[in-house]
Amino acid sequence: MQLLKDALELALQREFYAHEYQAGQVLAYLVFFRSSRDLVRARELALQALEIDDREHFLPGEAGSVAWLSYLDWLKGDWSAAFDEVERALEMAQRLGFTNYPILLGEVSRGLIRLSMGDSDEAEKYLENSNVKQSPLVLHVVSFNLALRKVRLEQGREDEARACFETCVDKFKTNEFNPLSPHQIEALLHLTAIYAKHGQLGEARRMSEWAKRLAETLKGDAGLAMASQAEAAFLLASGDQKGAEEAYLKSLDLWEKAGWPYYHAKALIAYSEALAQKNPEESRKRLEEAAEIFQKLGAKRDIERTQAKLSAG
Repeated sequence: MQLLKDALELALQREFYAHEYQAGQVLAYLVFFRSSRDLVRARELALQALEIDDREHFLPGEAGSVAWLSYLDWLKGDWSAAFDEVERALEMAQRLGFTNYPILLGEVSRGLIRLSMGDSDEAEKYLENSNVKQSPLVLHVVSFNLALRKVRLEQGREDEARACFETCVDKFKTNEFNPLSPHQIEALLHLTAIYAKHGQLGEARRMSEWAKRLAETLKGDAGLAMASQAEAAFLLASGDQKGAEEAYLKSLDLWEKAGWPYYHAKALIAYSEALAQKNPEESRKRLEEAAEIFQKLGAKRDIERTQAKLSAG
């Protein structure tokens, strides 16, 4: 991180703005690393990169910065702005005939935004037609497979989802740390939950411990929240109700600090399910909290499912 900051300072001092690998590019890498640690600061850096690229008329950098703003706005819950931004970025790239790392990731973000809004068919179409499928880079393979398999989970196709989460893990096992390492932790979280659900406790433990090691190295609130959630899923499947509840509460606190509302609501749902038998009153309270977040975000399918659970209870 310090080397990136030093590189940025040098690039800005010498006004090396226009070259893809200098100021704007360094800022983009800082956005990568900051997104799971400090969402507000990451957005400030993305805006700074956009300002530089716009001033220097460096259109690939400008489109890439807009794509990063879209991803960050999706995380913070401003989905309408996020979709408009990613459409703008991808339109620029298509019209001018270029691509770069954030543009390819923008193709993934567009699918995730549509999925979050409740349109899994549209999300699948965007992902299946994306250029990112052809990239061999770890961050692209992992982000694409993670997004598509979220679609598969939404569609109830768990075996396909599991296979692709395993593809993610196989791809990054020899290259754990890259700018989107939180995606690695998220893949491990999903696999922990799937293995736990099917009683494969040895594998669930391994995925959970791996997620924890990555998160503690990265030190971002979002990654630590995912790791705590993975630990909770394993502990619950192992019969440690008390330990699972403590891990879920820790993850909820971390999600609040991270400022990722959709992930926070999803964690509330998982915690509610863990409490359903032992403490139905608290379980309902957590469901209501999740429903409120989903309502604010406009997460249509999640609202419908949560309301159905509340009505049934």
